[in-house]
Amino acid sequence: MIEVSVTNDQLERARTRFEFQELNGSITKGDGNLAGALGEIIVLDVLEGRGNKVTDTSTYDYDLKANGLSIDVKSKRTNYKPREGFRVTVSSWNTRQRCDYYMFTYVMNDMSKVYIAGYMPKKEFFEKASFHKKGDLDPGELANRDWRFSHDCYLMNLEELNTL
Repeated sequence: MIEVSVTNDQLERARTRFEFQELNGSITKGDGNLAGALGEIIVLDVLEGRGNKVTDTSTYDYDLKANGLSIDVKSKRTNYKPREGFRVTVSSWNTRQRCDYYMFTYVMNDMSKVYIAGYMPKKEFFEKASFHKKGDLDPGELANRDWRFSHDCYLMNLEELNTL
């Protein structure tokens, strides 16, 4: 996992990244836009910093192209550094996205740090992830025992991801 301390420049770039208020199908109704944008900015900067040719595309299907491969960045907000037992999610709304890879980040709620948890080829993600329907109880060991899924989604343990 890569921990990145967010700079003022990165935060400002994230704040001005999108002109819209809410992504179509947004689970948080737009409340997570800044965290999502910051996750994308951090992944772009880290990939470029490692010598990759990165294009910032920001389409419905993917956010970035790196060395010709399309990447959709999925970000979750958190109060804690991700640890074993944390999970990554792709909403069933997003299964038709045409991307090659998913890259998963966790963004601290105060926007001070972003953790790049890892990546997975899209096809492999859906082969390995477990599907959960809206209303199902969350089976995770770190989950609140009364928490139910708010939408249909695919879930995978953080430890199963490929790391950069």
